[in-house]
Amino acid sequence: MKTRISFISIIGALMGIGVFWWGMTTGNVGKTFFNMHGLVLVVGGVIAATLVNSEAQDIWASVRALVSVFTNPKNPPAHSIITTMTDLSRKARKEGFISLHTEGNNVGDGFLGKAIRVLIEGEGDMKAARWLLEKEINRTALRHREVQNIFRTVGILAPMFGLLGTLIGIVEVLNNFSDPRAVGPSMATAITSAFYGICLANLICVPVAGKLRQRTLNELLLKEMILEGLLAIYDGEVPSGVEGKLATYLSGKMRPAIK
Repeated sequence: MKTRISFISIIGALMGIGVFWWGMTTGNVGKTFFNMHGLVLVVGGVIAATLVNSEAQDIWASVRALVSVFTNPKNPPAHSIITTMTDLSRKARKEGFISLHTEGNNVGDGFLGKAIRVLIEGEGDMKAARWLLEKEINRTALRHREVQNIFRTVGILAPMFGLLGTLIGIVEVLNNFSDPRAVGPSMATAITSAFYGICLANLICVPVAGKLRQRTLNELLLKEMILEGLLAIYDGEVPSGVEGKLATYLSGKMRPAIK
């Protein structure tokens, strides 16, 4: 499946940058906001704290997740899974469940194919199969949660480092207090550090964590539907019964799309 650009994420990012840029340029304070001292302190401090706080694999996963925010998820929409599972149910009733062994390798990051193999190899032990596949779903949730927590942590740390930059700038203001002409520029430099921290937290970290959370919920819903649908198929449920059972996972607005 080809990677598609998430235009809504790109539009949101551009709007956020545009709003801040408009605010700085129309207020004739654009140059004042370019404070390399505060930028290095906030960004460098956040990176250092994140390296101490998190494992390397989680940090790299968060970088990949940040990039993925600007692309659409590869998983199909939840309502299309119902059609897929209903078709598999018809095939299983005609040819037997074992005929599904080549199906689903590209659905749900391969979860559908894995679930089918677990059920086939389990030789009818549905309880053990459910336990194993639920553990897989839980591990996915935990792994995604760790990545989201990195962005939430940075969202907390960034304003704190911005405040630290402001305090350092205030010290500079106090040192130059005898020179009234130096107080204004020094105070402006101090305040921009807080701006960088707040901007990093609220324009990047909090929104990214929120989008990743929503995508995680959608992925977990998808995998739960796959699990319940396959167990119903393996148990001999008729296609209409599989469709009705999985339809309960969707909101009323999405159910009319099911045929």
